[in-house]
Amino acid sequence: MVTEFGVADLKYKSTVERARALIAIAHPDFRRELERQMPL
Repeated sequence: MVTEFGVADLKYKSTVERARALIAIAHPDFRRELERQMPL
């Protein structure tokens, strides 16, 4: 997955690892809210 904020390689990752990778390349304004909503 590629965004203007980075690249996330999702292959062979668990669901939690994928979620964290996607949050890391999300728009900075939304990262905290995405982390808050991620059920861990």
